[in-house]
Amino acid sequence: MIESQRHSYHLVDPSPWPISGSLGALATTVGGVMYMHPFQGGATLLSLG
Repeated sequence: MIESQRHSYHLVDPSPWPISGSLGALATTVGGVMYMHPFQGGATLLSLG
């Protein structure tokens, strides 16, 4: 049997939420810039982000 090793610090389980949150923030930022400037599709990207 494998025993769990004790650490003096907390090990966090991997999560997909940081990368999905950062991609959503990037889409919102790029969509906002595209919406404020005359680029087509900015409002769509802003609403998807």
